[in-house]
Amino acid sequence: MPKIVKPLSDREIKTAKAKEKDYRLFDGQGLFLLVKTNGTKVFRVNFKFNNKNLTKSLGKYPDITLAEARKQKMDIKEKVKNGLDPRIEHAISTDELTLNDVIDEWIEVVKPSWAAATFKKNRLVFDKNIVPYTGKLQISSLKRKDIIEDLNRIQSRGANETANRLITQLDRVFRFAVTNEYIEHNIIADIDKTAILKNHKRNHFAAITEPKEIKKLMLDIKNYRFDYAADLGVAIALELAPYLIFRPLNIRALEKSEINFDKKYIFIPGEKMKSGEDFIMPVSDRVIAKLKEAISLDYRDSIYVFPSPRSAEKPLSDNTLTSALKRMGYREKHTIHGFRSTFSTNAHEKMKVHGFGTEIIESCLAHADMNKIRAAYNRSDKMKYFEEKKELMKWYENWLENLE
Repeated sequence: MPKIVKPLSDREIKTAKAKEKDYRLFDGQGLFLLVKTNGTKVFRVNFKFNNKNLTKSLGKYPDITLAEARKQKMDIKEKVKNGLDPRIEHAISTDELTLNDVIDEWIEVVKPSWAAATFKKNRLVFDKNIVPYTGKLQISSLKRKDIIEDLNRIQSRGANETANRLITQLDRVFRFAVTNEYIEHNIIADIDKTAILKNHKRNHFAAITEPKEIKKLMLDIKNYRFDYAADLGVAIALELAPYLIFRPLNIRALEKSEINFDKKYIFIPGEKMKSGEDFIMPVSDRVIAKLKEAISLDYRDSIYVFPSPRSAEKPLSDNTLTSALKRMGYREKHTIHGFRSTFSTNAHEKMKVHGFGTEIIESCLAHADMNKIRAAYNRSDKMKYFEEKKELMKWYENWLENLE
C-alpha cells in the first residue's frame, strides 16, 4: 500500500530554511521541494517512464507556486499514462542540475543494496571530496580536467585508495546520468585511469619478529597500564593486539555485537574487511576475559568495545594505539599492524612445530587467496578452517606466553 504523505502548505515551503545538506519536503504522488544549501528551492517530480525511474525539475520557488507545481505534476502523469515522454516538453534544466544533485539521486536508487557501513563510507567519500568542489557545478558542463583535478587533490594528501574508490563510484554516477538522459556522454569513461591514478604501494609496516625482542615487547605492553598511568581501554586494546592479529581498524572499531561470547569467536562483516568478505576469528578464554574487561569500562553504552574518550559514537582514533607504542620507545620499530607480521613470520617458520600450512596461517590473517584460479573454485562459507584456526591461534598464544 503506498505511503500516505501529508501535502505541503505554502507556509511550510516559505519558511523552509537551508541546512548543511540539501533536503526534500514531499507533497505526495512524486512531487517534492528540494531545499538546497544556498537557500534555493526547486520543485521536482519523480515518475516512471519506459520502466525507468526519472526525476524532472519543474522550476524554482516562488517563480513556480505550489499550485502550479501540482498542475505540472498532473500533466506529466497524464502524458505518461498516454505513453508520451514528459521530457520532450519538460526537459530538465541544466542550470539547476548539478553533479551533487545526480549523486544524491543515484545514491537513493542504490542505497537499498548497500550495507549501512558501505553507505556511510561512500557517502563520506563524496561529501569530503566532491560536494564542496565539482559537486556544485552543472553536470552537463563538467570536463575531464575537472574530475582529474579532484583526483589529483585527493592523491596529493596520500589518499590513493580514496581516489581509486571515488573514480569507480563516479563512473557509476555518470552512467546513471546518461541512462536518465541528463547528459549525453560519460566523461569518466574517457579518463585513462592507469595514467592518472598513482599505483597503490603496499605498506611495509615496522614489525618485530625476533623472539627475544617479542618477549620484551610483550612485557612492555603488560606493564603499559601501570608504567604510564594509561587509559584502561587503550591498555586493553594494546594487550589484545598480539593475540587478535587484526588490522588496526578492526581492533579500534570492534563492536560489541561482533563478539560471540558463548561460542568464543569474533565475526567481522565484509564491509569492514579489506577483502570485502565476512570473517570469523576464534578467540581464547584470555581474549574473551580482556574483551569483557574492556566492555565493563564503558558507562556510555557505546556500540564499540573501545569507544573514543571524546565521543561514545566513535571508536578510538587511528593514532591512539600507535602513540602508545611510541611512548614505550617503539617508534619506527613496531606498529599495531606489525603484530600481523610477527605472527606470520613465526607461524611460517615453525610450521613443523604446530603442524599447520600456509593456507591456515593466511586464513587467520584474512588474506585473500592470491591464486585467482584456485580462489574462483574454492568458495566456501565463513566458517571454513574454523577448528584449524582455533588450534593454530591456541598454539601461538602459548608460544607468546612462553618465549625465552
